[in-house]
Amino acid sequence: MRECRAFLLSSGLGTRLRPLTEQIPKPLVPIFHKPLLTFALDHLLSLGIDQIGINVRYLWESFYKEFRVAPDAEDGDFGTYEGHRLHFFKEPSYLGTGGSLRNARHFLEQGTFLIHNGDILTNIALEDLLRQHHGSGAIATLLLREEGGALNVCYDEKSNRVIDIQGNFSHPEHLLFLYCGIAIIEPAIFNFIPPEGEASLIDALLNAMKAGHCVGGFVTRSGFWSDIGTPESYLQTHLELATAPWKFHYPLRGPTADTWPQAIHPTAVIDPSAKLQGTVVAGAYARIACHTNVSDSVLLPGAIVKSDATISDKIILV
Repeated sequence: MRECRAFLLSSGLGTRLRPLTEQIPKPLVPIFHKPLLTFALDHLLSLGIDQIGINVRYLWESFYKEFRVAPDAEDGDFGTYEGHRLHFFKEPSYLGTGGSLRNARHFLEQGTFLIHNGDILTNIALEDLLRQHHGSGAIATLLLREEGGALNVCYDEKSNRVIDIQGNFSHPEHLLFLYCGIAIIEPAIFNFIPPEGEASLIDALLNAMKAGHCVGGFVTRSGFWSDIGTPESYLQTHLELATAPWKFHYPLRGPTADTWPQAIHPTAVIDPSAKLQGTVVAGAYARIACHTNVSDSVLLPGAIVKSDATISDKIILV
């Protein structure tokens, strides 16, 4: 595979996921005790991509603690994950997706790069996406699905061209698809991102298309994909993973990799009289007291279910 860098978009406020994200940024919420963002890191490293950048803003200190970045580090300074170096780009204000890429331009403009939303959990193999892009001549290739959210990308599979993004034009002869938050992009995209201020990657892609560039797509019709954007999707993702007949095709790393997806953290305390039904996930130092009934729920680290409580389909915070 040709050399490719990667950029994880991780600076959002996580507004839809509140109150979970009031104390922890969305890309670091635990999925069976493993931070969400580390699944993307595992995936990228399995592809041989080890030049990885991450943009941060909201609760940036949490990222620096998780990946051992010095608090006084400057943009582009390094963190580490499982022995691999990570480049961090702290943003002083909201820049938008296009502005975030511009802020890391000196890192990304070296060649083809992959972008990956920090709130996406997937086991979709990306090798075919990379191969299709490298032979297409497109300025960008978007990973697409037929379901799972808003279908707003008009794409012609025969010509491998995206016709429209976000419904700005009417093309009833072509099908609509979901953009999965993962794309392969060429440095020429920087010609379509304004030199300062907030900027949108979608606008940059639309302007590139108007200028005659091809934006391609790759439709995946298999694999698990979840946008961890709301408390409902966060809980549902745990329930689905608990009963999934498959495993991630890339090796998981980190301290919980060997036991993942273990539901009860080794430091959690469950009273013997408590009744657990369905999928119950108890994070580090969580406690479920006596004579409780808990079903299909997630307790975040340090959360407590008090005696005699009945809990169902809930996320329990500290």
